[in-house]
Amino acid sequence: MLFLLLILLFIVTVVEIFTPYLIYIIAPGFLEDQIKFNLAVELTRITFPFLLFVSLSSFFAGILNSNNKFAAAAAAPIILNVVLIISLIFSYLQDLDFAKQLSYGVTIAGVIQLIFLIYVTKKIYKPVLKQFTLGGNASAYGASTSPGAGLTWTGDNGLAISSNFTTKSGNSKGLLQDESATSWATQIGYTQPQYSVSAIVNQKYNDWTDSYFSTSSGKERTYTDDSATNIGLRAWWRPQETGTATPSISVGFDTSETGATSNSNTTMYFVGLNWQDMFQADDRIGLAFGQPQKREGETTDPFAWEAYYQFQVNDSISVTPAVFGGSDRNGTAGSDITGAVLETTFKF
Repeated sequence: MLFLLLILLFIVTVVEIFTPYLIYIIAPGFLEDQIKFNLAVELTRITFPFLLFVSLSSFFAGILNSNNKFAAAAAAPIILNVVLIISLIFSYLQDLDFAKQLSYGVTIAGVIQLIFLIYVTKKIYKPVLKQFTLGGNASAYGASTSPGAGLTWTGDNGLAISSNFTTKSGNSKGLLQDESATSWATQIGYTQPQYSVSAIVNQKYNDWTDSYFSTSSGKERTYTDDSATNIGLRAWWRPQETGTATPSISVGFDTSETGATSNSNTTMYFVGLNWQDMFQADDRIGLAFGQPQKREGETTDPFAWEAYYQFQVNDSISVTPAVFGGSDRNGTAGSDITGAVLETTFKF
């Protein structure tokens, strides 16, 4: 990241200084009209820093995409269109030079786009495997990039209540339609500096499936009435001081009930432990394990786990070697897995 930043700064600086020579190389015909040539030099100097911002934005978009977070990176270019439209309206209302204001708009949009992607990238959750996000990414809790809406209320005493819905294929088929899978979740939580507890009821319709922390049959449940009632409980506690043998603890439990005449119930549990500042400041040791969402009729006992050490190289870079595995992970006897991954995270 630092090398990329230095290279980009060097390129932008060189172009800003030698812009007239660059214009002469790429548009020598402009020399015949000094006004056109000077305007090209001015507008190039205004817009060229966009290269720096859009290149860094692409870098952070790559980090998000590698962590299966596609919505923010895909939506970021919208910022350029919005800023350009605002620039045109502002130029018209203030009777300003359209070309110059659009040029400023390009560079400003690059800055906003970069800030937006940095903010989203910093929100990536700590567990290495996505199945362990959200205290167990099963039937009750989950994340979706589908369209929807929601409301939330937060009190000064730590109490919070929220309700939201999202509909898959909502952009093409509409929201809350019988033709599309819909999830409607209502949650209440209470958070204090050292602990938090929450409960959620998530009503899912039209064969909504959950796959990240689930066995094969736990995902492909039978919906005789095309709906499922999913209840989730989450809690965490952390000690007052880090750097001790006492870890912070996160726990989660989900239960789901469909209208099937048999094997209608699924369950999931999750336990996560974190030790911080153990060997040096800002490092982290993590251990998570749990039972993937399984249907009550399954004869196996699926189990999954991960363990990692996050080493903080500096304020911007962390390196996390991790191992993970599971027994009967997909609900099939003998479907054991073992693996390792090395994750590098950049944050600025």
